[in-house]
Amino acid sequence: QVALDPLTGVWSRSAILSTLKCELARAQSESNSLTVFKTDIDGLDRVNESHGQMAGDATLREVAQRIQSVNRQYDSVGRFSGEEFIILAPGRGGPEAWSHAERMRASISERAVDLPEGMVHITASVGMVTVQDANGAEAKAVLSAADAALSKAKSRGGNQVAAADPGDVFLVRSRGKGAKRDGHGDKRSVA
Repeated sequence: QVALDPLTGVWSRSAILSTLKCELARAQSESNSLTVFKTDIDGLDRVNESHGQMAGDATLREVAQRIQSVNRQYDSVGRFSGEEFIILAPGRGGPEAWSHAERMRASISERAVDLPEGMVHITASVGMVTVQDANGAEAKAVLSAADAALSKAKSRGGNQVAAADPGDVFLVRSRGKGAKRDGHGDKRSVA
């Protein structure tokens, strides 16, 4: 498996997912928080359509650099899919996590990308979820909560940050602690 995404130079999807599992385990063993950010480039399809795939690739590389520039050395950045990035921030929660998400969003959105084809203005949407103490949280559940938050940011017009709903965080925290979801996604106690 390739550890780095060949286009952007950040962690590949498989590497960032493996790192997420390790960070969740570490957060649990150290009774610490972990915030997971899922970032999507708003309108990258328009860049590809109007300027070509190479311009879209250059935009992805620039976005990856901007995300890395505002993260701490021990945070992890990975390309999750085409235009989505996952950022793992151990020990960061509450207002500090929200401020960090805004800094990432602003670092992407406030300056146009200078391409040979011309200046391209892009924005980003960020969904975030903070897991405190991990409590047996599963990577899949954490990513689902971050994805729901990202969908919320995009549905509100994009270029903004949204946090997972408290119910989503509760579900993430309660997985592995005697709670399961029923067939409709609702939490139920296990007898």
